[in-house]
Amino acid sequence: MKKDNLILEISKKGNYTCKYQIEGVWKYLYSRYEPEKFTNQFIIKQNAEFIVVLGLGLGYELREIYNQTNKPIYLIEQDRSFYETIQEIFPGSIEEMSNVSLFFNEEYKKMEIDINDVQIIINNNLIQCNIEFYKNVISYIHSGSGKTESKLICMVDHPTILDDCMEAFQEIGYSVVKLNWENESIMLKKIAAIDPTYLFTINFSEKVSNISKTLHIPYISWTVDTPAYSLYNSKNLYNNLTYYFIYDQEVVSDLKKQGLKRAYYLPVAANVKRLSSIEVSASDYTKYSSQVTFVGSSGAKNEFLESISPKIPLNLRNKINEIVQKQFSEDLYILKDLVDVDLVREIQFHSNYSINNLHHSLLSKEDKLAFLLGRYQSYLERTQIINQIAKTFKVNIYGDNSWDLTDDKLFGTYNGFAEHFIEMPKIFKVTKINLNITRKFVTSGLPMRIFDVLGSGGFLVTNYKSDITKLFKDGSDLVVYRDLQDLMDIIRYYLENEEERDRIRMQGYEAMKKEHTYIKRITKMMDIINGFKNE
Repeated sequence: MKKDNLILEISKKGNYTCKYQIEGVWKYLYSRYEPEKFTNQFIIKQNAEFIVVLGLGLGYELREIYNQTNKPIYLIEQDRSFYETIQEIFPGSIEEMSNVSLFFNEEYKKMEIDINDVQIIINNNLIQCNIEFYKNVISYIHSGSGKTESKLICMVDHPTILDDCMEAFQEIGYSVVKLNWENESIMLKKIAAIDPTYLFTINFSEKVSNISKTLHIPYISWTVDTPAYSLYNSKNLYNNLTYYFIYDQEVVSDLKKQGLKRAYYLPVAANVKRLSSIEVSASDYTKYSSQVTFVGSSGAKNEFLESISPKIPLNLRNKINEIVQKQFSEDLYILKDLVDVDLVREIQFHSNYSINNLHHSLLSKEDKLAFLLGRYQSYLERTQIINQIAKTFKVNIYGDNSWDLTDDKLFGTYNGFAEHFIEMPKIFKVTKINLNITRKFVTSGLPMRIFDVLGSGGFLVTNYKSDITKLFKDGSDLVVYRDLQDLMDIIRYYLENEEERDRIRMQGYEAMKKEHTYIKRITKMMDIINGFKNE
């Protein structure tokens, strides 16, 4: 049986199933075998006074919910043909449900319910049929029948800084809901039910961007890592619902040149209040104190070492190493200028490694290879620096298990991973000199490590990036080294001059409190967005 955009079929086990035309494509809304069985369970909340069901479908969902409760059920359906079809197949089946009220199209605006008393039930299968209609229904219910304006941020989990962002949003007056990463269709349903004002993630997510476009909810991403390949998809150029905040000004400039209009520079930050509240015991000093500490990845697990180097001939490997060595003496990221299309072809020919830019069409294969070699160069550089320091000074290393400090001539100790929220700040607080080594392929931005050290009240020595001079004062808030010999001299000097070290440490901490908190950053973020909306 076919009716406009609906096709009814008899399932393998005898009950009706159906296909529905969505954006020109016919999709099954139910199983072709057992349509009356659902992948999701409809659980009625005890504190709900009313149940709002979005979408009738073939009535299986409504029957399941009706069998569980005597509470008033408000069924909202845009497509009246669903209801007429059910009446043909199961005459009187809905009329006999005495606690069910039907609302078609915009009749739902006649409902008199309080958001605090209602449970909204969404079926994954049905919401896709009329997603914009059902989103408007949810928005209407959540806004108290259109009387109040919502300020709700829906955030998707991140292992380190998301909770700090949540706290900042709450401080400036937003309500926050946090979701875990799941299948896109499940997340779509959950976000539709929440109906937030904005979606928010740390680092850009194509999955969340798709949900944003489907539900017409503005999406805020804050990219704090390099390389962030997902930014380089040309589809992003046409998503007018997304605001791209990026911690590296050079990346922002590059993407803007390629047509990404809503790209904004926003450095990372620290939750100084949280970091300051972490107390250090006498046993912590014994456990964590060191002359020099580096908390970070060795970079040993990189695509060049694992997938390319073992498969290419020695002469090509030597050629690549010559290119990589040129990066060592430069502060600026020059690998992108040293890699050409011929090198890409050579590597792909000998290694069968695909330097694929199919899904990142704003990023050339040459730039992708430069990032791969940049990771390799970072591994070599970090290893060289730590091994050289450890020949003279006591060094504690926290990070992946590829760090090798087993040489008896080294005063270095590998201590495993540092737990982010409590252990890491304690390490920063009790270490005499905390080291930061920003990777060369990070063109101008500053990693979270810098802000976490300073926000914890630690003394920091770091290599140069242009954002250092924008955000901090060398010699006042932190100390910048230029090369390995300079670093050795700096370490020796500040180990011998504790009073000066403490002065810089405290000035760096005060700079963090004044200028570089998450509240400052999130306020700036929302000022940009609200300014854009008011243009």
